[in-house]
Amino acid sequence: MKFSEDELKEHAVNDIEKFNPYDIIEIDTILISSRHLIRCLYSINEKTGNLSIPIKENYIEKLNPEDSNINNYSYEGIPYLTEDLERKESKELKKLINNSLLWKIKNEFEVRKISQLAENYKNQEGIEEAKKDVEEIKKRKIEITEDLFPPCIKNILNNKEMDDGRKRSLFILINFFVNIGWEWDKIERYIKEWNESLQDPLRDRYVEYQ
Repeated sequence: MKFSEDELKEHAVNDIEKFNPYDIIEIDTILISSRHLIRCLYSINEKTGNLSIPIKENYIEKLNPEDSNINNYSYEGIPYLTEDLERKESKELKKLINNSLLWKIKNEFEVRKISQLAENYKNQEGIEEAKKDVEEIKKRKIEITEDLFPPCIKNILNNKEMDDGRKRSLFILINFFVNIGWEWDKIERYIKEWNESLQDPLRDRYVEYQ
């Protein structure tokens, strides 16, 4: 939209029909994921330790990453962090804190209720029978091969282009392999090969943590 074909050729784009803009730009898929919130102002980046700072549009091209270094900032004098909560301009913050505390109390009740339901569920006979089956498989060293995997596991293993759900898939695979009696060495090798086969693999460190 912005450049003519002749101008694009100056940037080594010779065939506009085959040109893929994603070859020269990178999209932050974590930011736009429906399961994530946009990073809050002044929150700390888990990798760099820098702050998420607000800047004016005309400053973007001049931005130096060092500008967001946490050592350049202080909370002193920021009204919503240091002023008296009773002041007029702070009433919204007081309301937010009160609502947060109420949510926490309500949430704790929900957690207890869910935990009790889970405990009741675990005590059902069907669950106990399933546990016995798993133990029997482990005890008899029955080899569960790939052709015996259930469809849901096969779907995970065959979907090499997944751009969402990789971490959940990893969690599912590890638990599945443990419960069919695979040894840890075999699980680690298999998981590593599966991860490397993905179009967008998870970081090795993340896989090791899991």
